[in-house]
Amino acid sequence: MSNNFTENLTSGDKARVEQALLAMASLNVQIYPSKTRVILNDKDTKVAFGLTDEIADELFATGVGFEILEKKHKKHGDIVTKVKITNVKGYFNKEPLDQFDFAVFSVCISEQFAGNFYITPAIILRGLTGKIGKGDAEPNSNQRAAIMHSLQKLMGTVVRVDLTDYCEKLKIKVDKPPVFVGQVLPAQYVEATVNGKDATVIYFPKEQDKSPLLRAAGLKNQIIRYDAALLNVPNQNNTPRIIAVKNYVMRRIVEIKAHKMTPTITFNDVFKKCNLNDVSRKSKLDARNAIIELFEQLQAKGFVDSFKVNKTGNKFQSISFTYTPKSKANPTEKETTSDAKTAAVKSTVATSAPEQTPEQAKSTAPAANFQTPNSITTKNNFLTSKQQKPCTAD
Repeated sequence: MSNNFTENLTSGDKARVEQALLAMASLNVQIYPSKTRVILNDKDTKVAFGLTDEIADELFATGVGFEILEKKHKKHGDIVTKVKITNVKGYFNKEPLDQFDFAVFSVCISEQFAGNFYITPAIILRGLTGKIGKGDAEPNSNQRAAIMHSLQKLMGTVVRVDLTDYCEKLKIKVDKPPVFVGQVLPAQYVEATVNGKDATVIYFPKEQDKSPLLRAAGLKNQIIRYDAALLNVPNQNNTPRIIAVKNYVMRRIVEIKAHKMTPTITFNDVFKKCNLNDVSRKSKLDARNAIIELFEQLQAKGFVDSFKVNKTGNKFQSISFTYTPKSKANPTEKETTSDAKTAAVKSTVATSAPEQTPEQAKSTAPAANFQTPNSITTKNNFLTSKQQKPCTAD
């Protein structure tokens, strides 16, 4: 089955967008990924990427939304956010977003924050693995398939976040109703041949068309950051499964440090959130070893002071760690939710786009004045590719 987000564009629009993307592929695509990882730390985002298959099936089939309890306020009582998740017509129906998708999504919005709007699967892989130097990592076939499949899921899923109750009860002033609707990742991609080699370029829209999840998290000031290089574990086998585990654990560590939570992560939590409960014993062992190797690197880099693997008999239970609070450590450490950049983001996402249907939420064509280099030929129809089969985890 083909997937096409531009069925409502004219042939002239398609040609202009294609020219822009292919020109960028040859002349101006990013080589280095962003050094800073941006993470949305709000409940809406976590729920969107943590739905079970059963819940996702019901949501996609019925179109019914659900409420998320943001907080219990002493004065205003329960504060809730209304979230609805659907899918672009005929596009990855009933496939929930998972932790690998969350990691890919986070890399993509990190690139947007850095002002990088044209990237490749290789850039995404480097962001996922912390290999942020030029040419540090090229995706193998399995990694590339996983990344492209994830991008299609992110582009094919529509989310609606209604923060009306949140803003009214907390007296947050907004210019428009705080209802954000659109693709989880507003993006486009094109596959082409550049100088005789196959290439894929992913394009992100500009300021006015950010992810609804990003807009909502920015309004709530719930965005955190960390040094992407912390994810780099030398000689680690970065399968899609290990990438998902490593990125989830790293996010939990940063959350714990930012919010002064109990510094312990249980293996059961990681296995549950990363869908590893039903995998082989070897796969669980590989995931556990990857977590321990990550902590070893974080200790060597000074991000944690020490860590301890907790066991009951021969059963591995959790990892506890110690760290120096930010006020006593390097004041420039990027792990806070309230720095100047976050405040700036909050100001840019406080207003929402008009209510849209899933079909209207499809990406629109950017203005373009690029000319297509003679050395570039289109491999497939614009923004159309063969259905990417889900890759195996290992």
